[in-house]
Amino acid sequence: MADQERERLLAAFADHLLKNRLADEKHGRYMVGWVRHYSYRTEQTYLDWARRFYTHVAKGLRSPPKSPLDLLG
Repeated sequence: MADQERERLLAAFADHLLKNRLADEKHGRYMVGWVRHYSYRTEQTYLDWARRFYTHVAKGLRSPPKSPLDLLG
């Protein structure tokens, strides 16, 4: 998606939040900021994160992780 189109949609989202009183101006800016932040991430970004997690955390476990529900008996 082109940056101009993305910014147009973000402005429309902010306008929607304000018009429908879903958020005040301060919180609306915060919400739009998070949408902007995550909209610029790509699928590859998430795949890289999952690969790093698996490599550094999951492979380092000596036994499978236990669920808190296992403690209930």
